[in-house]
Amino acid sequence: MSDDPREHLRTASDRIAEAAAETEGEPAERLENLADRVDGFADRDTGPDHGALDTVMHKLTELADEVGGETGEKISRARSDVLEFRKTVEGV
Repeated sequence: MSDDPREHLRTASDRIAEAAAETEGEPAERLENLADRVDGFADRDTGPDHGALDTVMHKLTELADEVGGETGEKISRARSDVLEFRKTVEGV
């Protein structure tokens, strides 16, 4: 991984998108929306704040539990990537 902490967000977005492709119905839609949101965080001039990151992390936890199995593990790894980025955010 490069020295750019946003790479954690890009990796998370990729994992979330992969999980969405492995899932059906409403959980897949929620995952697709989260993948787009996290990807947007990585591309913005100003990064997300702790509140936005916490919201994403909470939703990922819920979805990992809901989906379960290997796909749930992939979602959990994406949450860990978001957490790694969050450690670089000032505040709180």
